[in-house]
Amino acid sequence: MRRRAFELRQFTDVVLLLFDHDHGVRRIYMDGRGHPDHPATTSMGHSIGKYEGEVLVVDTIGISDKAWIDFQGHPHTDALRVTERFRRLDQKSLEVQTTIDDPKTYQKPWTKTVIHYLRAPDRQ
Repeated sequence: MRRRAFELRQFTDVVLLLFDHDHGVRRIYMDGRGHPDHPATTSMGHSIGKYEGEVLVVDTIGISDKAWIDFQGHPHTDALRVTERFRRLDQKSLEVQTTIDDPKTYQKPWTKTVIHYLRAPDRQ
């Protein structure tokens, strides 16, 4: 399976994930805000993040039930909460640990880990 390419850009109050495959932009708010009481559901949800040491921890809710949470098409409901832990392993690799928690669909949370590798700037 081919992984989708993305670019991570970090600013003071937001982290942006820029996706090659659909030109999508995901915003992770880093300014200390919480989630809204009733977030609009979108394909990428509402994400807030903070650093725990060197690890970026992202909490996401409000993901549309029409959005895929993985390439296998696992189902989910409006109770879905996704927690991601982004950790740089070295200068060329990024580990992303994703925990899926949806008590309406799954008996317990489940976690998957993917390692992404830096792509040379001239590769498409």
